[in-house]
Amino acid sequence: MELLYYFLEILVLLFKRKIQEIKSVGILFLPGLGMGDLIMLSPAIQKIAEIFSGAEITLITWIPDAIEFKNIKTLNHRKAKGLRFDLVVSPTLNIHHIKYIFSSEYWAGYFSKAVIQSNFGAPQLAYRQRDEHYLWRGVQLIKALDQKRGSRLESEYMEGSVTYPPIICQEPSFFKSELLESKYAVAGVFLKLEDRQWPLQKCAVVIKECLKRGYIEKVVLIGDSSEHNQKAAEKIKKSLNLSSQEVLDATGKIGLKETSFLIKNSTFFFGLDSGPSHIAYEIAPKAAVVFVTVEPRSRVPLLADLNERVACVYPAEVPRGSLYSGLRPVPLRIAREYMDLISVESVMSAISDLMKN
Repeated sequence: MELLYYFLEILVLLFKRKIQEIKSVGILFLPGLGMGDLIMLSPAIQKIAEIFSGAEITLITWIPDAIEFKNIKTLNHRKAKGLRFDLVVSPTLNIHHIKYIFSSEYWAGYFSKAVIQSNFGAPQLAYRQRDEHYLWRGVQLIKALDQKRGSRLESEYMEGSVTYPPIICQEPSFFKSELLESKYAVAGVFLKLEDRQWPLQKCAVVIKECLKRGYIEKVVLIGDSSEHNQKAAEKIKKSLNLSSQEVLDATGKIGLKETSFLIKNSTFFFGLDSGPSHIAYEIAPKAAVVFVTVEPRSRVPLLADLNERVACVYPAEVPRGSLYSGLRPVPLRIAREYMDLISVESVMSAISDLMKN
């Protein structure tokens, strides 16, 4: 990656151009980056469409339409092969972005280092991956492309009043028959990253306690159709040992839009540091999210009413900063120590406080 950075610097010196009319822009958001990353960066992505308002803007991604961007169309990255853009913009580090440099007139963003790179002299602003909120990289990118709009986004960032594009919701076919007029929680507790997975047995205890206290009448399990999540769903259902009237397993049966609808219309959301939690931060009436080895401060959106609706539960003893950044997996042996520091009682206390509001 470091060698790639120097290669790009040489390209700039040899082929630096003066930017002219831009008719097409490709925003690069390729595999490896999840739904949460897209939501966190969505305010900056929307600003790109404002900067180049006269151009056709395409978000190249692998995530289905899930965010209601204005004047931005979404294209699956596989269908973008061979396409040429006047300008490509990379809001995130990804080595696969390099191929787009050679098929575009202009390029700007983060390609191999947390510093803005371009071939037309955009300011080389930077962000600190370990210390700053995920959106700050977007703020810096917008400032490099348009100082005025970037400064406005920076002010909103500092005030905690950032406007996030709406999440797209679509009613599942079973909603009216299974969930309408019932108090239900959506549980997004299946993770493929072992170091962030709070034990499913503990998740089950929390769900059963919420039913016992009357906070909810039913729980809806969500997750993708992978074998891992299917097995996790079976495991937690066995631990719950509930009737079909109390648990609805939607794992692998609905898409992102339907998942968003369920979260928006739930009594509350209960989850871990995952894509569904990022949806819940924006649209759930209330949300309790457990963080095991990631710092919540840099992962939740900058919303004015967040503290009223969202409770983040994390180890009583904050793990070491070198490990607690989300930049790389934490060794499972150490992660288990952090898992043990999060008790069912602390999660229930957070949920109880939310339900009182």
